[in-house]
Amino acid sequence: MDNLNTFRKEILELDKQILQLLSERGTFVQKIGIEKQKLNLKIYNSKREKDLIVQLKSSNKGPYNSMMIECIFKTIFKVSKELQVKDNLPKHL
Repeated sequence: MDNLNTFRKEILELDKQILQLLSERGTFVQKIGIEKQKLNLKIYNSKREKDLIVQLKSSNKGPYNSMMIECIFKTIFKVSKELQVKDNLPKHL
């Protein structure tokens, strides 16, 4: 049981780091949303998303397989698009 608790504590620390990185990513996503508005561009760019998925899958060293990586990042991309909607953009960026 000690190992299990130790592993869970390690995972919690990693999850906190992931959350911090997602927050930082979200700030940049919002900045991109503002730029897209200025340039009158659509929020969704399917080619860009597909290219990113290919790059991420090729950088994957496991233990998650390519389908899992795609699923994780498609979820991140989906909620990131929501951050770029005008009502979700901060006024000060």
